[in-house]
Amino acid sequence: MPEPIYVLCSETVKMEMARVIEGKGDVFAMVAFTSRCTRPAMTLSAIKARCKPPIPENASCVVVGGPCLNLLPRGDADSTDRVHCFANCFELILGGSLVQGLAERGAHLVTPGWLARWEEHLAGWGFDQATARLFFQESVNKIVLADTYVDPGSHARLHAFADYIGLPSEVLPIGLDVMKLWLKQVEQEWRFSREREDTLKQFATAMRESADSAMIMDLMGRLAATGTMAETARTFMELLSILFAPGRIRLLTLREGQPAEGYTQPFETMEEEYCAALLDFGSTSQDLEFATDGFRMRIKHQGKLMAIVEVSEVLFPEYLGRYKDTALNTGKIAGVALANAVTYRELQHTVEELSDALANVKTLTGLLPVCAYCKRIRDDQGYWDTLEAYLEKQTDIQLSHGICKECAKEHFPRVNLDDE
Repeated sequence: MPEPIYVLCSETVKMEMARVIEGKGDVFAMVAFTSRCTRPAMTLSAIKARCKPPIPENASCVVVGGPCLNLLPRGDADSTDRVHCFANCFELILGGSLVQGLAERGAHLVTPGWLARWEEHLAGWGFDQATARLFFQESVNKIVLADTYVDPGSHARLHAFADYIGLPSEVLPIGLDVMKLWLKQVEQEWRFSREREDTLKQFATAMRESADSAMIMDLMGRLAATGTMAETARTFMELLSILFAPGRIRLLTLREGQPAEGYTQPFETMEEEYCAALLDFGSTSQDLEFATDGFRMRIKHQGKLMAIVEVSEVLFPEYLGRYKDTALNTGKIAGVALANAVTYRELQHTVEELSDALANVKTLTGLLPVCAYCKRIRDDQGYWDTLEAYLEKQTDIQLSHGICKECAKEHFPRVNLDDE
């Protein structure tokens, strides 16, 4: 089993990160380092030295945090470490736009992890109660807890901290959706990178065994680096054309065992009968089957059937027996490349989901000015709207009206709603 990737995070978001990576022990291991938000940025070696428990030597790391990471390189082709530096750690939970909006409104954000040690933080900053009140009351007007539901005691600690510094407090229910999407993107990037490394290793092995031409080596490299499914299919068929000089190639890719896309060379519509014939061969236990003028091959990756290819009308059918090793080695690399294409597609989808999630957080949360008497809400133009009018203008919500039992008793005492 490959070594897991180590996620190094600040203790401010330690509890959230631990909850998110639950059940992913084969991919991630979390290690927290002591926060140093108000001091000079740290080097990577200094961060690793502050981690508990220690990190194994030569382990691959993803370092995530705020300004304390500003001096760290973001990673390069020769490094197994990657750094994700946010303006502050809260962006990993709420998204940058919402964090900025709350800060502009004078809110000071805290997490359950920070509140768990709020007294230690103030002591570390050299504050007693008087200086803490002076510091916070000069810069903010409210303490807001980004509630991720990881610590049942966080609300009590919020009130204790807010009372200590003499400021009002508020709870903003956030959850862990944004962090989960971020970690999913990191996981897919890691898998994509690992698959590409395996592809290059298999490519090198195949080339040592088959001793093909420089043009074939170039195509193999392109196949390993391909991103989309269509690009992978075209490059694979081009490689087959050079290796075997066929008159026709038919390639059927699969998704969850079902036909996905069909590719042909030269271009033609892949008839249903051909799809059915390829699927019938795919259901057998043979990886390679020769015919009089070509062969069919099952393309697999880690035991999963990715595609079926048919190569026919080869220029020199009398040499088909010599093509076995070359065909099988090419099929192995094509299997990894097709798996890469699937991972790439999922990664793009995850990026879109993350963008949508951040947009939704920005749209559906925030601090609103509400009249203390009539409960109307002031919009950005300074107009006061009813709650219903404001929600219908600012969101896609459509409201309907009913009447609760308490109001029914007050306004319609003769109507009995208890039976409904």
